[in-house]
Amino acid sequence: MRFAKNAVDGAPPSRVRNVERIADWFFEVAGGNPKITLELAHGLLARGTLRYVDGSWVLPTEIDQTLPEDTANALLHSLSTLTPNARALAELLSVRRAGASTERLLAVAAPKPPDEVFRALEELVRVGILESAGHEYAFVREPLRVELAHSLAASRSQELHAHW
Repeated sequence: MRFAKNAVDGAPPSRVRNVERIADWFFEVAGGNPKITLELAHGLLARGTLRYVDGSWVLPTEIDQTLPEDTANALLHSLSTLTPNARALAELLSVRRAGASTERLLAVAAPKPPDEVFRALEELVRVGILESAGHEYAFVREPLRVELAHSLAASRSQELHAHW
């Protein structure tokens, strides 16, 4: 529990509203696992629920959105704000265990025009879902890739595998 609180605020919990609620949620969902706790914190940052302003963490007085109930939903929620093209490209890459070069992504994403693929790649990198690793793009967080791949319907997964 202490790790979960420190993931939100290095200061005493009384300085940040809702820190107990978030810390409890971190612990309940992550089961005390520090790596999963950090994944969850990253998801809250990406959603704007958790913010770092002027040297301290800020949580809203009321959290009006429902927090995901488990790790899988928390990871997948980070994809909820993506454009359809970025989501489709993330799904396409999720069924591949390794990264892929820009050239390979352009080839497997066809018949999408290259400018659409580049915009989707840019979005996925900007929001921290993909990173450019050398000459390849890959998921920043492997657990997100795995959860996304597992969330796909069997027919969608087979369709995406056929592209590779």
